[in-house]
Amino acid sequence: GLKMNDLRKYEKKVAEAHEELHTIADDEEEFVGWLHLPTNYNKEEFKRIKKGLFDCLLIAFVSYLTLGSAMVFLARPLAAIMLNGEEQISLAAQFLPVCGVMIFGVDFLFVVRSTVQGMGFPFVPMCSGVAEMLLRVVVIVMFIDKYGFIATPYAEISAWYGALFLNTGALIVILSRESKKYALNEFKNKEELQKNSACVLLGICNTSDLCKFRATAVYHIS
Repeated sequence: GLKMNDLRKYEKKVAEAHEELHTIADDEEEFVGWLHLPTNYNKEEFKRIKKGLFDCLLIAFVSYLTLGSAMVFLARPLAAIMLNGEEQISLAAQFLPVCGVMIFGVDFLFVVRSTVQGMGFPFVPMCSGVAEMLLRVVVIVMFIDKYGFIATPYAEISAWYGALFLNTGALIVILSRESKKYALNEFKNKEELQKNSACVLLGICNTSDLCKFRATAVYHIS
């Protein structure tokens, strides 16, 4: 096994590697951009995240159409493949069509929850897991006596959609906030460019610092 001296050697190597990655030359920074993910990404990376989200939701929808259709129209044959015993097959044949109709909820949940967590916000996905468990318990306790076994697929569905609503709400807030941030940065860049352009046209500076200072004055005067 590993000894303490070996661990100290690895600790030193890890510290050296960490230092090297974080003090890398400017012209090589593009190769270590992953160091600051998922919470630090530029405008182009944010566009790729949104495109990837759309593509994954499209795949999830296709999955829903295929898998959901199989669960609805082939419920008994699928149950017979997975289970033994007439009673078990009969119960599964009731369970699968109900879940099959609503399974796009869990397909979308996988995508949305992974996106929220991947963008650096793990708290909501964690809470949604707790919410799923609670919703299953509540629905079963409330409806199992009255409706029997058929309450179980609805307990499952309620868990899927409860978690989906939580994560979708979080994702909408995140995307809206990030979009506003990049829009604001773009506006500030354009404003700064206008200031500097006015300064240069008036010929009142020849250094960047002085240009920024005087351009601000020119901008406010105009």
